[in-house]
Amino acid sequence: MKLTTVQTEVLSNNINLVTELAETLCQESLHEGQGHIPLNKRQDQLERLATSLDDIRGALLAGH
Repeated sequence: MKLTTVQTEVLSNNINLVTELAETLCQESLHEGQGHIPLNKRQDQLERLATSLDDIRGALLAGH
């Protein structure tokens, strides 16, 4: 089965979000030793990343 336009758009949006979150976490990791990143902010970003990855997986599974 082929992905619908909506599924493709959702997948694309989630991939972009995951990319942005991963880049942010990577940059913040570089400053980790300086104590600039509140733990609750990092936890929130990791939870958003996990949710987006779940959404991507769901979109891919729906397309099969």
